[in-house]
Amino acid sequence: THIDACLEHGLGSILPDMKAKICENLCKKRRLLPDVLPIFTDRETAVLSLPDCSYIGEQEMAAAFQRCQGPALEVVSLKYCGRSISDKLLEDLCSNAPNLHTLQLGGCYRVSDKGIASAVKALPHLRVLELSDCRNISVEALRSVASVGGTLESLSLKNSTQLNSEALLQLAQLKNLKRLCLAGCRGASDVIVEMLVASCGATLEELDLSHLPDSGFTAEPFNCRISDVSLEAISSKCANLTRLMLRNCDAITDRGLLVLSEGVCAHLAHLDVSRCKNLTDEGILALVTKRKSLSHLSLNAAGSVIVDEETGLQTHGITDQTLVALREHTTKSLQELDISWCRGISDEGLGFLVDNSYNLKILYVRGCAQITDIFLNGHNNPTV
Repeated sequence: THIDACLEHGLGSILPDMKAKICENLCKKRRLLPDVLPIFTDRETAVLSLPDCSYIGEQEMAAAFQRCQGPALEVVSLKYCGRSISDKLLEDLCSNAPNLHTLQLGGCYRVSDKGIASAVKALPHLRVLELSDCRNISVEALRSVASVGGTLESLSLKNSTQLNSEALLQLAQLKNLKRLCLAGCRGASDVIVEMLVASCGATLEELDLSHLPDSGFTAEPFNCRISDVSLEAISSKCANLTRLMLRNCDAITDRGLLVLSEGVCAHLAHLDVSRCKNLTDEGILALVTKRKSLSHLSLNAAGSVIVDEETGLQTHGITDQTLVALREHTTKSLQELDISWCRGISDEGLGFLVDNSYNLKILYVRGCAQITDIFLNGHNNPTV
C-alpha cells in the first residue's frame, strides 16, 4: 500500500464510494491506524465508513468525529468499534450531525441504553439503524428506537443475543420498516413475528430470522422458536417481501414452505434455509412450483439424513428431486445456488440443472464429496 504518501495532503476530491473502498482495502491489510484516520475524516465527508476500528482508540475517534461532523455527514458505518465508542462520544457525534440518516454500529460493547436514546433523539431523519453485536443494550434502548418509528426504514439487531421478547415487542410501533434483521436475537419467536408482520408486514421487503446455534458450552441450550407458524404469518401479510433468511431454523418443515408458496409473497427472490434439517424435496418442490422468481436459494446442509442401523444406508431429505424441480421451474430466474453438504444429490442431477440454468452464475457445492469430475469437467454452462 502507498497510503503513507497521502498522509500529508490527503486523498483529494474523490467520490465517497471510492474513499470507502480504499478504507475497506486498508482494513483488510490491517492498516487502518490512528495516523491514517485523518485522511478519511474532514468537513466534506458525507460517508464515514470504517469496516474495522479495532486499532482506533476513543481519543482518536473523538478527534475524527470533530473533523467530519456537521451538515455534510449523512452516513456513519463503524464495525469492530467496541473500545472506541462510548455513550458520550456517540451522543456528541449525533448531536452535531443534523443530516445523518444512516447509523451502523457493530460490536459496540460500551454503548448502553443511554447512548442509543441520546443518538436517536438527536437524529430526526434517521432511516437506517444497525446495532449488531451490541450486547449492552436492552428493552430501554428499543423503546427509544421505537420513538423514531415514523422515519426508520431499516433496523438490524443481529447477534444481540440478550434481547428478549419484551424488548422485541417494542418494535410493534415501527410501521414503515422495509428491512428487519433479528438474526441471533433469542427473543425472536412465532409470537414476535406475528406481532411484527401485523404492524409492518405490508412494507417489509427483507426479513432475517436466522437462529444462532447453541455453542454446546452453555448451561441451558437455547432452541429456535421460529416455526411454520411464523411462515403462515409472513405468507399472509408480506406482499412485498423479496428476501427471507431462515438459517438454522430447524423447526421449519415442508408444511411451512407450502404455506409460503400459497401466500401473498409473490415477489420472493432470495431464500436461505441453510441447516433447516426438517426440510425435504417435497417442500422445495411446493415452493419453486409457485415461486418461479427465485434468483438466490441456499440449501446449505438443509434436510435430514436418516441412517438405517442394520444396513448403514443413508436416506437424504434433499436429493436430485429438488434439482429436477429447480430445473423445471427456475431455469430462467436462478442466479445463485448453495447446495453445500447436501450429499443426496448426484453428478447427473446437478449437471442437468446447471446445463439448463441459463442465468446461473454462482454454485456452491462444499462438502459434496460425492460430486466428481464427471460434473466438474462435464457440464456445459460456461458462466458458472
